[in-house]
Amino acid sequence: MTPSQQAKSVGLKSLTQVSQLTGVSLNTLTNWHRGKPELFRLVLLGCLADELSDTPVVVRWFGDFWGICHAKSYQSAFRRSVNRFATRGEAVEFAEDHNCAVEKHEHDRLQDYI
Repeated sequence: MTPSQQAKSVGLKSLTQVSQLTGVSLNTLTNWHRGKPELFRLVLLGCLADELSDTPVVVRWFGDFWGICHAKSYQSAFRRSVNRFATRGEAVEFAEDHNCAVEKHEHDRLQDYI
C-alpha cells in the first residue's frame, strides 16, 4: 500500500492533506512510511483525530451493530474495522473519546436506546 493509499484507508483525503496538517514534507512522510511504519501510522491517526475534532456525528443501528456516521451525510465517520459496536453506549463513548459531538436525529427511533 502506498503512503497515500494508507492515508485514504484511515479516512483522510490524501497524503498532501497529512503534510498540510502536520507541516511535514511529502518526502519525509514517504520516508516514514517505508522506514518507520508505526510512526507513520500514528501520524495518520493523529491527523484523523484532528480532522474529526468536534465533528457532528450520529450513532445509528445497522441491523446487527451500532455505527457512527457523519450527522449531515450519514456516511461512516470511521473505518469499518473500528466502527462496529455491540451497544449504543459503546459507540457514543468511542465517538466522544475521539472528540466528536454526538447529535440526535429525528429519523432514528432507536437513538435513545442504550
